[in-house]
Amino acid sequence: MTLIRPLLLSTLSIVWSNAMALDVSSLWDYANPALSEQRFRDAINTASRDDALILQTQIARTHGLRGDFLRAREALASTILAAALTQPNCYPC
Repeated sequence: MTLIRPLLLSTLSIVWSNAMALDVSSLWDYANPALSEQRFRDAINTASRDDALILQTQIARTHGLRGDFLRAREALASTILAAALTQPNCYPC
């Protein structure tokens, strides 16, 4: 867990700085995380690579809000891997 946190923060900072145009707040329904997850998944279909990574972090967040922390961690781990493979300057990739 101590290694994942710095990797996640590094990944998010790179992704977030490259894709500030995405408005995830309009896709959120905090009272219904499952609906929000579906909206994020639908948005990924037309999202840029960087926006798709951000949307994946939000999908992980929906799992956390539902108490499914294992799926949330798995989603974050796959997002970190995807960022590492697509971001040539991703540290510590």
